Amino acid sequence: MSTTYSGGHKGTSNVPFGHFVSPMSYVGEAVYTAFSEASAVAGKVAKAIHTKMRARASINALSELDDHQLADIGIHRSDIAFLARRVAENPSFDHRSAF
Repeated sequence: MSTTYSGGHKGTSNVPFGHFVSPMSYVGEAVYTAFSEASAVAGKVAKAIHTKMRARASINALSELDDHQLADIGIHRSDIAFLARRVAENPSFDHRSAF
């Protein structure tokens, strides 16, 4: 349905002629959409922070091992940061298939 507004511009409306739609319903929809998007962004940020914290904990733990202990589990000292990040992002990651 095409509508001509007071400024002379035309627009479309999904509301049948004669029905009143509260402006608050549009405001409520906009607030809901904004909140949903903000919530999604906050969730992504929280997940990224959690992943970084898990990686850092793994790096710290593996860095405390000596070279012989690392060799026993098949890790070289230079690979610690890479492997810790990969495992933090994907806990089922198998370091033996990384190289």
